[in-house]
Amino acid sequence: MFNFFDEIKTKMKVKEDALYDYNIVNISGRLLYAEGHKGILLLSDKKVAFKIKKGQVEVCGSGLILAELNENVLFIQGKIERVETIS
Repeated sequence: MFNFFDEIKTKMKVKEDALYDYNIVNISGRLLYAEGHKGILLLSDKKVAFKIKKGQVEVCGSGLILAELNENVLFIQGKIERVETIS
């Protein structure tokens, strides 16, 4: 499977331990792309929470849907108002 951030790390020859174990991109507050999740904790139209290696991430907003989910990557669509990392 294609992993956007792994491709960047490879092309830039960045050491693995120099970056986080997860990556998140919020695109215009309408789409959130996350790599490195460890599972979904909460799923509603107002909040999506997922595990990361050392904590969790909460995405809050309205009309949130989990558009895609696989073993490492997830896409959340909707009006994204806040993204918070909790250790």
